[in-house]
Amino acid sequence: MFFERLNGKYQLILLVIFICIPLKLQAELIIENKEKLDYLVEGMEATLSKITITRATLNSIEILNRPGRTLCEIYNETTWVSSGKQFKYENNLTQLFDGKLPEEGKPGQTRVPIGKEFSIHAYNGEVLCTHSPSKNKVTIRNLEDSPIGNLNQSIKQRPLFPGLSIMGLSLRDIVSGKSWYKRPEDRGLTTKRIVRCAGTRNYKGSEVHIIEMIASWIEVNGFPKTRRYEILVDTAKGFTIPFTSVEYDFKGVHSKFDTTETECIEYNDGLWGPKKTVRTLLLITEKGEGKSVTTINIERMEFNKSIEERELRIALDDKPSVECQITGLNNLCRQESIDNMLIQINKALCEKGFRNPLPIVKKIQKENTDSQKY
Repeated sequence: MFFERLNGKYQLILLVIFICIPLKLQAELIIENKEKLDYLVEGMEATLSKITITRATLNSIEILNRPGRTLCEIYNETTWVSSGKQFKYENNLTQLFDGKLPEEGKPGQTRVPIGKEFSIHAYNGEVLCTHSPSKNKVTIRNLEDSPIGNLNQSIKQRPLFPGLSIMGLSLRDIVSGKSWYKRPEDRGLTTKRIVRCAGTRNYKGSEVHIIEMIASWIEVNGFPKTRRYEILVDTAKGFTIPFTSVEYDFKGVHSKFDTTETECIEYNDGLWGPKKTVRTLLLITEKGEGKSVTTINIERMEFNKSIEERELRIALDDKPSVECQITGLNNLCRQESIDNMLIQINKALCEKGFRNPLPIVKKIQKENTDSQKY
């Protein structure tokens, strides 16, 4: 028989599948203390509804110490402006390996580490455009296909991700059972989530509410697993999030492998936001344990001060190549002018149902304002 010809590992996987499907073991969400959770969710939403425009300057440093790998330091300096769903940010990135910039790659070498890179990113609510001046290239893609669309990575650029969200997720997302990045339980055959308000406690002098999510699932090998998420909410400081953690069980021992601590201050009357964030990730591999520590400092933050539309656009004064990963159109061989290429891309995006124009303008002279939209 076919089943008998499989080795033991695949037999076990099929057995688990055959058992789970008839028993209808599937994702289950249990909400406890719903009234208290609703109070916290609505409080955070009311706070965020007061913020329509954000300007910020921030910097971050990540010390990445991986087992068997070179020590890596990643520095980011970011200026940010956003209005509603639209945003634009400029980012200066520097990477050091064992305290040194990487050497130039040899001809034909691939995946050479980046030493320094400056980039500009603009999102119009539908698509993200990235301009890399050093590569003289513009890339157009969906937000979720970019680094800023990664909830884990974008904490370094998005000024409100720590403190006023949970790694980019709202409290309503958390209460609906979402976690801030893919975990093994999201791939399990069976997942049971319990979300509850687990009372209050003192955290650095403030009484905070504890939101707890416990995820339990059965892996394809048949072994049960659990993971516990904890989120603290400070209602006295604008329903901000000063602390989150993720704890998992490993051989019967519970250990926190992901913690984020955020110091929040009052920027405007009644509007609180993050000032400093420290995130620590434990990295466990076959070669041993390592750690990633990211520190983010908000140098300046302003809420609800008027901006001009051009501040949310990328102004091009060169003739870069353009690649649209959504439509497949590009002028990488420079056979098409950038003007014609962007017009074609905009038309193709409209045919796919996109409505907003590309967040790109043509700049005639550097000292002048933007003069042409695409």
